Amino acid sequence: MSVRPSKMILQDINRFDVLLKKSYRSKAELAEALGICYSSVTHLNSVGVGYGIADRVAVALRSSVDELFIKKA
Repeated sequence: MSVRPSKMILQDINRFDVLLKKSYRSKAELAEALGICYSSVTHLNSVGVGYGIADRVAVALRSSVDELFIKKA
């Protein structure tokens, strides 16, 4: 059984932005599509989010959580 990290942050904001522009027009649109609060999307590279949100974001952007996120130290 693997332990999921409690907080995840983006590895590369530029990669995230490229994937976001391919699928959604804005962070607000992504947040609405996922049913999460906008602040969760705007803080992906600083405050971080839980593993579940990180996984949902990665799937929505047609990526994997391991490619987009790392465990927050």
